[in-house]
Amino acid sequence: MRSEELDSLVEVQKLQTGKDSTGQPRTSWVTIYECWASILDLSGRQYIAAAATKNAITASIKIRYDELMHADYRIKAGNDVYDIEVILKSKDRRWMTLMCKTGVSNG
Repeated sequence: MRSEELDSLVEVQKLQTGKDSTGQPRTSWVTIYECWASILDLSGRQYIAAAATKNAITASIKIRYDELMHADYRIKAGNDVYDIEVILKSKDRRWMTLMCKTGVSNG
């Protein structure tokens, strides 16, 4: 993959836990860094859960290799949020492909 194919600026986010000003537990997604990525929607499906129609999209997101990337993180691209399901690392450690889902449970 050539670097010019990385055409989307995305945010890598981590779930942070803590307490608010009143001492109550609080969780929120925080951006830990931004990077360029190539996003490809692979498939979509529609299903009914709890009497509501839901849409789910499976996507492949390719980024430069990052040893710190973790499947507990998520990717935010504009208004779209992708939950990381699997991280596939290239043998030469130059690229990684994040297999993701969006539209289901994006925190």
